[in-house]
Amino acid sequence: MTTTVPPATRARTAGWWWFALTAAAIAVYAPLPYLTAPLAELARDDVGLAAHYAAQPGWVRAALLVHAACGGIALLLSPLQFAARLRARAPGMHRAAGRVTLIAIAIGGASGLLLAPFSFAGPVGTAGFGSLALLWTLCAALAFRAIRRGDINSHRRWAIRLFALTYAGVTLRLWVMLLMPILAATGVPEEDLFERAYLFVPFLSWLPNVALAELLLHRRRQPHPQTPEPHYNPGPLNPTPAPTTRTSASDLSRAPPPRRPRTLQHQPTPTRCTRASNSSRALPPHPTLPSPTPEHRQHPQQRAPRRAPRRRPTPVRRDRPDAAPDKRTTAQARTPTTGVTARN
Repeated sequence: MTTTVPPATRARTAGWWWFALTAAAIAVYAPLPYLTAPLAELARDDVGLAAHYAAQPGWVRAALLVHAACGGIALLLSPLQFAARLRARAPGMHRAAGRVTLIAIAIGGASGLLLAPFSFAGPVGTAGFGSLALLWTLCAALAFRAIRRGDINSHRRWAIRLFALTYAGVTLRLWVMLLMPILAATGVPEEDLFERAYLFVPFLSWLPNVALAELLLHRRRQPHPQTPEPHYNPGPLNPTPAPTTRTSASDLSRAPPPRRPRTLQHQPTPTRCTRASNSSRALPPHPTLPSPTPEHRQHPQQRAPRRAPRRRPTPVRRDRPDAAPDKRTTAQARTPTTGVTARN
């Protein structure tokens, strides 16, 4: 038996593998040189930004190492938080990886704020990377707050925004690789290509990511179109008969049989009720029938109560002389003529 995978599921799976593999590659490749060799040696070999940060104070170099290590951990673990199978089969591992990711983002964001004034891109880098560090830490705090309150939907939305900011470590290097050939084609010298391309990435590395994340969240928020239910039209209660016309025998053989007009009648409303029982309320009308007349809507308590029939006196049988006389007749006979009838 073969199962067909929907195209949306295939695209989602392919996208997850793209994010997971690229994040893992940058998480291992980018911070590894800074964690395995001193900055002075990397500066002599002209590796990345080592020459720029080697001339900075000691606490700046320490902040660079902390930022590289924590950023790599957050970038490596973030795609795992979006794996549905991992959340379903190992929720404990999902929570543990989430805590480690949030701690790494908190430390990496604080160290990023310290590095922003010493950015290689100058004031543009200070503004761009400083804003990125602030938003990175803020989204992590809001995602943690939402899950602590039990709001899973809000937690997922903030987690998507948080990953968009975390993925800036990948898009930064992709934009540099894309901009360098473009600048070279415009006549920029080869020794200035990296410096010129790096001026665009402080904002270009994370603004498109956030815009795509907000677009995705907006599309998820829109409700799916629902198919309208068919409207039932019972038709007129007294349809007007069609005018009679002469038809030939051939027309009668080809024409379909006439449809019987649909007539609807009111259902009888129960009238027998008591005040003490709950069944005194009238049944609601059928949804397809017209509303009843005002006479049927009269409350049971407003109706006139039924009177019990009076008992008539049993007449004396005159055909039997030995029959005992009726007590009521005897009492009436003994009562004086005052217009009052004696009763038992």
